[in-house]
Amino acid sequence: MKLIFNLLATIFLTAAVHCQDAKISFSSNDQALVKGFNWAKQQAMAYVFRGNDPVGHWYEAALPKREAFCMRDVSHQLVGAQLLGLADINNNLLSKFVAAISESRDWCGYWEINRYNLPAPVDYKSDQDFWYNLPANFDIIDACYRAWLWTNDSTYLTDPVFVNFYEKSLNEYVRRWDPDGDGLMEGSSDSTSSRGLSSF
Repeated sequence: MKLIFNLLATIFLTAAVHCQDAKISFSSNDQALVKGFNWAKQQAMAYVFRGNDPVGHWYEAALPKREAFCMRDVSHQLVGAQLLGLADINNNLLSKFVAAISESRDWCGYWEINRYNLPAPVDYKSDQDFWYNLPANFDIIDACYRAWLWTNDSTYLTDPVFVNFYEKSLNEYVRRWDPDGDGLMEGSSDSTSSRGLSSF
């Protein structure tokens, strides 16, 4: 088992450094594994869009048919995308999320952004009426850290838009959603609101 993990780590690390869009490959004496890997890679790449959409290059990371990407899904899919050679798209998507943080939304951003570079209408009606899960900002901070580890791209550490997101998320955002100051973000007290859901 240890040999398998070491082999996979070597393949993944090599691929992450050298690949461009789906150049990662896998070989094994077990053809079922090779077939499964190739199917998964092809399936993932079917959701990658390098075209002229207003949002720039992106991959679908949301419920089907939304033509969008959400904070949770991008955070969870980031390493897989990195292995597929999509570091530039990861950077683009993360930059959209960090740029969207706003005091008018109590330091939330846009939970989901579509190919038109707009908050997805299914989740966003106005700054007072939108869907948002409170762990999202922390997921994005963690995703940015992991993206930096993979790429060594200083944008994640020094770009003022990213830094603003980190600072606001770890300060104003926490204070806004923890009104009693006990260290736990309670979420919205309005049971009919989708703003500030305390979990995914």
